[in-house]
Amino acid sequence: QPSAPAGYVPAQTMVTTEEPPGTIDIARSVGVTVDRCTFENSGGAYALAIGGASQDVVVSRSRFVALSGGALRLGNVDGQVPNPRVLSTNRSEWDARMLITQNTIEDVATEFR
Repeated sequence: QPSAPAGYVPAQTMVTTEEPPGTIDIARSVGVTVDRCTFENSGGAYALAIGGASQDVVVSRSRFVALSGGALRLGNVDGQVPNPRVLSTNRSEWDARMLITQNTIEDVATEFR
């Protein structure tokens, strides 16, 4: 509900009960680089999902094309309070320091509009 404490409608991020999956999921990772990759013809909610306390992640010079859903999901969008990381003050549990640079995104959200 827009007036709920979370302040957003979960369906806007494809969240109903848990995180939407990516065709490729990067979770609980540090120091990952995705460079010069092509994500094409994926039927998932996202081609590449990065979250779960991932830090120092770079996505560069990659191509996202002809995707049913979104290209990238950065960080976690599940704002449910039972998730212990939602209100964490421990920086190691945060999604942080993500650099997205020189990527191309074409023809996305062809089915999830």
